[in-house]
Amino acid sequence: RGEVGEARRWFGRLQEAGVRPNVFSWTSLVGAYARVGDLEEAMRVLEGMRESGCQPNEVTYLVLIDCAAKKERAELAEGWVRDMVGAGLPVKVEHVVALMDARVRSKILEGVRECWKWLLGGNWPGAPRPSTSHCVDEAAACVYLDAMGRLSDYGELESTWKELHRLPDFAVAMNQKASYVEALLRLGEVGPALRIVEEWGEEGDNVKIGVTLLGGLSSRLGRKEAGESFDRCTKGWRDATKEEVKDIVGRGRKG
Repeated sequence: RGEVGEARRWFGRLQEAGVRPNVFSWTSLVGAYARVGDLEEAMRVLEGMRESGCQPNEVTYLVLIDCAAKKERAELAEGWVRDMVGAGLPVKVEHVVALMDARVRSKILEGVRECWKWLLGGNWPGAPRPSTSHCVDEAAACVYLDAMGRLSDYGELESTWKELHRLPDFAVAMNQKASYVEALLRLGEVGPALRIVEEWGEEGDNVKIGVTLLGGLSSRLGRKEAGESFDRCTKGWRDATKEEVKDIVGRGRKG
């Protein structure tokens, strides 16, 4: 809560000096509460902001939508996107991704698919300008893969994975690979998860992928079998990577 206290003191000093807080000052205070997960207080600050005659901008809304996502409050995120459209503010890719995350956490699969369709088509309500290409970025891909693992099935996950590889000007990176492995394991698809990591070989040599894989295997197979399976499918990895992965997962068990 140190950041919140500092933000409140700074905001109070502005008011004491007779300086009228502007949108950036208000947004900093909203953001301080949002970052510590205090959605209710962030909303109270938003109300005070509006009552003062200062209107939120796209940054204000982004921190609010992101906080609503973490609190599984998709209805608030959706309402703020509508407010942005009504105010003529640009709804950017990051707002759509945050909305999609809110819908994932609130278990609204059709809403998640809607956001994904918007990004693939490069257009959505309030978009700054229609795009002739897709607007899928790394964060969007990870959120959608996460949704497939939490809310859908193996078939749709596989279709999504293939779709990502077909997108022009989009290179599947380590973060998406880790999200894909995690989604497979969430769906109980241990065999496919092991096979894909083995297929990647040295290209999959990555701590995040390793922690995702070994952690997921440990919760499903038991420590001994998980360790053996992990070692078999990561033969091409550096010893240093594997040791770091095992250390992180081991510390997680103890914690």
